[in-house]
Amino acid sequence: MKIFCIFVLIFSTKIYAFAGLEDLVKDLDKAVGEALNVEEQSTTNPDTEKAEQEKTTKETKDAKKEIKCPGVSAAYIPMIERGSITCKQAQNEEENLKKDKERREQARLDKEKKAAEKKAKKESYTLAKKKKRDSRGRWQFKFNMTFSEVKKIDSGCSGSADFFMCNIDGENTYLVFDYNPYRDKNDPDPFLNYFYKSYGEYNTSDFKKFVSKASKKYKLIKEPTSGEREKFITGKGDLIYHFKNESDDNSPLYISIRTQQNAFNKTIISAFYYEKNYFEETTLKKLNKDKKKFDDI
Repeated sequence: MKIFCIFVLIFSTKIYAFAGLEDLVKDLDKAVGEALNVEEQSTTNPDTEKAEQEKTTKETKDAKKEIKCPGVSAAYIPMIERGSITCKQAQNEEENLKKDKERREQARLDKEKKAAEKKAKKESYTLAKKKKRDSRGRWQFKFNMTFSEVKKIDSGCSGSADFFMCNIDGENTYLVFDYNPYRDKNDPDPFLNYFYKSYGEYNTSDFKKFVSKASKKYKLIKEPTSGEREKFITGKGDLIYHFKNESDDNSPLYISIRTQQNAFNKTIISAFYYEKNYFEETTLKKLNKDKKKFDDI
């Protein structure tokens, strides 16, 4: 085609030279230009052609996939094409997977709902009990505080509900809650029953000073009997003084200055602070029962 166009161009030039046919040459030149443009446009880039073929092939395959087995994911198509699984089987598996996912999602929602209901029920029990609790206390501790609340007081606090210790400003305070290892799972969070501080090993002088100071602030309601003093001397009991606070509505109502044995079997001096209902239902009830025993003679 190119050779033909060149020939026409040469021929047209010669005609112009010998015959003076200017208009004819212009027309022939125009025709040659158009012919060359058509040829260039018809020439295709190999890379472009290949890309177009791949695109067409992919579109054809995708169309085949959709038509071949509608409703299944692309992962099943190669297996269906190989004949290792039928379209119906793939659709069934897809449906089973969908149902299994729905079941697991429903189970998760049910579990979350149950946990939320349990938490709400426990919180309602805790709140109801909290309203009945003694709101007195000392330092940072109040008897209407739960175990969970006390744990947040200070980073120096640690332990379990049946034996909890807080080291604040270099001093240890020991706390005991109304913990029952056999309690119902819906029971409220354990509340503080009493707490105490220890003031070193026992000696008669220091112990008398603690008792004397407490006697000036509180009303003495029970002191050791002669029999209890004898047991203390022989190492078979403790000296316990019980007091009632009748002057400060914010401080604990019942206090004890007493001796006790520590983990190293040493006798130490301690000050105990009790929740009102706990003291009256345990210690005070026992004291009244003992008093009645002698009154019945």
